[in-house]
Order: sequence, then structure tokens, then C-alpha cells
Amino acid sequence: MILSRASSRKDGRHGGLFADAVATIQRAFLTVGVYSLAINLLALALAFIALAMIDRAGMIGTDGGLGRIALVTVIAVVALVGLDALRQMALLRAGVWIERRLGGPLLAGHMASATGQRGSPCVDSLRDLAAMRLFLAGPSAAPLFDAPWAPIFVIAIFWLHPLLGAVALLGACAVA
Repeated sequence: MILSRASSRKDGRHGGLFADAVATIQRAFLTVGVYSLAINLLALALAFIALAMIDRAGMIGTDGGLGRIALVTVIAVVALVGLDALRQMALLRAGVWIERRLGGPLLAGHMASATGQRGSPCVDSLRDLAAMRLFLAGPSAAPLFDAPWAPIFVIAIFWLHPLLGAVALLGACAVA
């Protein structure tokens, strides 16, 4: 309500501020989703690469296959770490952006309707905005983008061996 008062100024400077913020956050979440897709596909590929290394370890030959697999693994782990850093950076930037973009108009709207009471909605809403930024910048937001991949991992484990898949499914159910 206060934000709508702040964004409905006659000069139109803050018109559609909330809609702009939602659109920007949606774009940021889409970017983070693409990073999560790449991260989870790499993690799944790393599991299969590890199986290939275990399979080839008994057949060490002169073709250097094990060395190539190890090199691919190192490259994949470095890429995974880089993508995770980019995902965290995108979430951090989204959190900071929303706090900077909405903080000023929110404070201005509250100042216009200030009642002088302690613990007023102004303090609470600004605290909520800061909590949103901290959530997006912290370690809690990224797992929300990884959670939809759990069924794919369980299916891949079922594909490897049904008993392992059943154990993975029971573990996923226990965690959920």
C-alpha cells in the first residue's frame, strides 16, 4: 500500500515501479535457472564420468583413455564451480537491485504517511526488504533452483541399478 502511494506520484517517476521490479526479478530468476540447468547437468555428467573412470581403472592401457577422462573431469569441476559462482553473483545482484530500486520509494512513501510511532510499518517493510535481499544473496536461494532436478537424478540412479534407485528414492522422501 505504501509502495503504491510512493509509485503514484504525479510526476510519474515511479509509475510502474513494482511491475518493473517484478520483470527484472523474473529475468534474474530465468538467468539463475539457466545456470542451475548447466550446473545440474554437469553434476549428473560428473557422476557418469566417475563411473567411466572406475570402469577403465582396471584396464589401464597405452591409449591414455583414463588420462583423458581425468582431464575432462577436472574441466567439468572447474566449469561447475564457475557456473555456481555466476549463479550466486546473479542472485546477489538481484537482491541488491531490488533493495536499491524499491528502498527509496518505499521509504519516501512511509515518510509521507509517517505517524511517528516506534515499530511503524516503515521500519518493518524496510526490514522485510533487507531480509529479501539477504535471502537472495545467501546460500538458501540456490537450492530452490536445484530442487526440481532431484527427480531427474533419482531416475538416473534407477537407470544405473533399481536397488540404488529405490535407496535414493527413500532418501529423497526422507529429506523432503
